[in-house]
This record gives sequence, C-alpha cells and structure tokens, in this order.
Amino acid sequence: MKKIFIPLLLALLVKAGIAQSYNPTVNSGIMNPAPLNYGIGECQFNTGNSGNDALNNLSQPMVLIISLSYGVPDNMNPVAAISGTYADKFNWVYDASTKTYQGTQNQTIPGYGLGTIKIAYRATVASGSSNPQNGFNVNITPPAYTNASNASADDNVSSYTYGSVGGVLPVKLAYFNATLSQCNSSINWKSATEENFSYYVVEYSNDGITFNNISKVYSKGSNSNYLTTHIAEQGKAFYRLRLVDVDGRITNSNIVVLDVNCSKVSVVVYPNPASDFINIFITGVDNNLINAKLFNNTGQTMINKKLQNGISQLNISNLPSGIYHLRIINNKGIENIKIVKK
Repeated sequence: MKKIFIPLLLALLVKAGIAQSYNPTVNSGIMNPAPLNYGIGECQFNTGNSGNDALNNLSQPMVLIISLSYGVPDNMNPVAAISGTYADKFNWVYDASTKTYQGTQNQTIPGYGLGTIKIAYRATVASGSSNPQNGFNVNITPPAYTNASNASADDNVSSYTYGSVGGVLPVKLAYFNATLSQCNSSINWKSATEENFSYYVVEYSNDGITFNNISKVYSKGSNSNYLTTHIAEQGKAFYRLRLVDVDGRITNSNIVVLDVNCSKVSVVVYPNPASDFINIFITGVDNNLINAKLFNNTGQTMINKKLQNGISQLNISNLPSGIYHLRIINNKGIENIKIVKK
C-alpha cells in the first residue's frame, strides 16, 4: 500500500509546487494636494502585479477603470493628462460623459511588478471637509486566467479630499468678450489690474458644460489688451478664461456665447466605412485654405493634410479599426464627418 500512496503524494506535491500565482493589484491611492485648495491637483495610485507569475497573456488583458469624482482631467487631451512609471503599460480611452478612463494592458507585467499611475486633475465642483468628494476610484477587471489565484482585496482603491474651484485672485478684468467674422471667433479682453498674476487659459465649449483649452496667454501686466482667435463650429460657441496666479490659484471668468451660422463646405466622402483609403470630393473654394484633420475618439490628431479642389485621398490603412472624426476647414466654414475604419 505504501508503494501506491507515495507516488500519488509526490504527484500532488509537484502539482502544488508549480501552481501559478497571479495578483493584479491597485493600492496606495492618494490625492495631492489634500485638501485640494485651489482646484488643481493630481490623482495617484500604484498598480501592477503582486503575484509571483507574470501577467503575460495579452489576449486576456488586465483592465483598469478609473472614475473621476467632482473633477475632470486637467488637459485638453485627456490621455495626455496621464503619466507615471506604469502609464505606458496600458492603452487609454476616456469617456467624457461619465468622466471615466479605461486602461487596457498592452505589455507583460512581471511578477512583483508595481508602478505608479498619475492623472492631472481639475476640480469642477467643490466638496466640503465633512463630505469630501474631490478625487477618484479605481477598479480592476482581472484577466480570466487569474481568477483562481487573484486576491480581490486589492482590486479596488479610492482617494477623496475636499477643495475649492476658485479663490480671490490678484487680477481684475476690464472686459471679456468675443466676436465672429467669417467663421473665426476673436476672443479679446483687457485687464484692469494684474499683480502676482501668471497666465490666462482660453477655453471653448460647444455645450456650455465641457470646456477644452484652446490657448495659453501669459500676463503682460495691468491695463493690457489681449486677443486670440479660434475657428468656430456650427451652433453655439461658449468661451471663458481660466485665470491662474503665481501661487497656482485659479478662477474662471464669465462665459460669452456666440451663435455660429457659417456656410458649410459641400463635401462628399467615400467609401464610408472604409478600410484603406477615403476619397474627399470638394469644389469651389480657395485651394490655399483647405485643410483636413482626422481625429480619433480621444481627440488625438491622426492625419493633418492640405487638400485641393476636386478629389483628394487620405490613407487610413495603418490606423486601428474604430470611429474617427474628419474635419474639413476652409474659408467658407467647417464640415465634421464621422468616419468608420473597418
């Protein structure tokens, strides 16, 4: 009987010895500064793998879901707001409607491999010390092959603080307004006083809720005039200033609104959906002022090309499948077209 049980016992010991241990991990969530005194801060946490076996099956990637609370990414391109030693181990997508990032693993994460993820954060709603809500929450969706060994206790981390979205700044505006000429917005303002003041950020929105940076203008001193321009899109155009002093304190100006009703460009784009090339047919405009830009869903410019009257062609064969946005700009207006890449 001993001869039967000893080999069986050895087999079980060997099997236990080679069992794999994976542990997708998030931990050490912090907000910096805390409290968030003037609206600008940073979300930070550690992520990676605290198991001893590498997460190396990229067909079943580890996925991070990061939800921002009471704030948004402090960058016109949300993906550019992400940094840290482990940021490039994930492909990032941001959903502005839910203020949520999805990070999908794109590289092997070694055993006991941990690094930081940081997100530049801007508070849009203040929370109080009795109920802090400025911050973030992170959840891991672990790969299916790790479920037998993954410890779920470290699959979630949050950090919240309280803060203000504004403050009394050492700058006063004499006026701030915007005018429209041939589909171009002229945004101009004048300072009454500027003391210990750093710069302005001109922001644009097409819905009056979500604003994006369009230019940064440094202080020239009290009683100074400022002007910047922007190519307006059809519909409503909302503009405001972010005012930033030398201590990093921030506040927003009033919002000015323009009604944009420019003559649209007559454009035909085919085929759509497309796999390799799209053809763009346009006539009757100044060749020197036709420009095409193709953006991905995160706002990154993938193609920027000058066009001519007639038929032009864009090569999209090297782009990943998905939804893209084609913007045709010329002296008569703007046309935005959704493109599906097969």
